[in-house]
Amino acid sequence: MITDNYASADYINFPKRPPHKIECMSDEDAKRFYKFILDYPDIRYKSAMLLFLLAGFRRGEVAGLEWKDIDFDKGEITVSRSVTTVTGFGMIEKEPKTEMSKRTLAIPEVLLETLKEYKEWQTKRRAELGDYMEENDYLFTQENGKRLYPSTFTGWLNKMLREANIDHYSLHSLRHTNITLQIAAGVPIVTVAARAGHARASTTSDIYAYALRSTDKMAADKLGSIFSAQEKLAETLKLSDQETVSDTDETDAVAEFKHIKAEMQRLGFETLEEYEEYLDFLEMKRIKKRDFEM
Repeated sequence: MITDNYASADYINFPKRPPHKIECMSDEDAKRFYKFILDYPDIRYKSAMLLFLLAGFRRGEVAGLEWKDIDFDKGEITVSRSVTTVTGFGMIEKEPKTEMSKRTLAIPEVLLETLKEYKEWQTKRRAELGDYMEENDYLFTQENGKRLYPSTFTGWLNKMLREANIDHYSLHSLRHTNITLQIAAGVPIVTVAARAGHARASTTSDIYAYALRSTDKMAADKLGSIFSAQEKLAETLKLSDQETVSDTDETDAVAEFKHIKAEMQRLGFETLEEYEEYLDFLEMKRIKKRDFEM
């Protein structure tokens, strides 16, 4: 009787899937696009692109956001749902990609302020359109108030890239750019993974191995600077101790000078030379007395 499954992974070394190359914005393009976003006149486009670039959200996560997911007091956003389009069914709301994709993360002040501005704009827009606009809590909607199709964000990005005269990038590349920049900035991989909604930190390190290689050099440089700083600190403390000793010597010298000056005045000597001759005389008398006693 065969009790083991010899076709299982315990007995077969399955080849590992080679990591796919991810698309990120270049540093220059990322800076240019960020500045372009900040100056963009349409608050809807501006809000959406900042969510992708600064929060690193997936397209379906942004489409699924509702105003109740944003805590303006704490400066946090919670991802608790995702939206996707299914042929024959249209848009459907579903659970996020993984359990870890359900997450709450802090967002930069510039994004928070932009979302406040967008909320005010949307409130006014709803008042203008009245009953025509469906009443709901969606962040991004169509003109009639229904939820915005996730693919719409791709169109917005393409339009903005053309206007900014920046090469084509996919919407997901903004997420990759966000994660890569965090790693390059030295943010711990566990924190990066949590913000990205990855199930495991190893997933992040596998996908973004190229970025981690660049931080490896950064880590080496930091280690070198740490030990160099310790050496400099030790040298500084040594010099400080020496200066302290010098200060002590100076204090003793001043006290000794004052004592000698007072003695000279008491004994009536006008010059230091006379006082030293007097001290020599006393020493000579002491020696003679000692020799006599011996």
